[in-house]
Amino acid sequence: MAIYTVFEDGSIDPAESGVSAIFIKDGFSWIAFLLPIPFLLYHRLWIGLLMYLVSIIGIGVLANYLGDTWSGISAISLAILVALEAATLREKSLTKRGWVEAGSFEGSLHKCELTYLCEISGRTPKILDPNINTANYSNPLHQPVTGLFPSPENTT
Repeated sequence: MAIYTVFEDGSIDPAESGVSAIFIKDGFSWIAFLLPIPFLLYHRLWIGLLMYLVSIIGIGVLANYLGDTWSGISAISLAILVALEAATLREKSLTKRGWVEAGSFEGSLHKCELTYLCEISGRTPKILDPNINTANYSNPLHQPVTGLFPSPENTT
């Protein structure tokens, strides 16, 4: 299961905080691994971008001394590092801009959003209500089912 951290804009009214909440998935970011520069630009991570560019230039300079193999390994390692720390970089950037961490949720993005919005509004959604018994769904054919495609004539 994925874990999402929720950030609210600290400059707006808490009653309207759900409108501008940002959910950040914790873990490896494939887009940051494959396209680190556009990722850093899109999320306005200027210091991270500067550090990445200085590191890439340093790897390029060291390629003359270490060879292409080591420079390739270094560049891939740097991309992995950016991908692993992408969520942390975004969280730190939002915190510096005045956003406040509202909590962490586990599950799919849809479930986390629903849980968060119900939490700030004080409601309990029916699909998350533990009193609902979902085990009583009946068999539409009203007969024992064997296999993936049971025949309606009971000739299995």
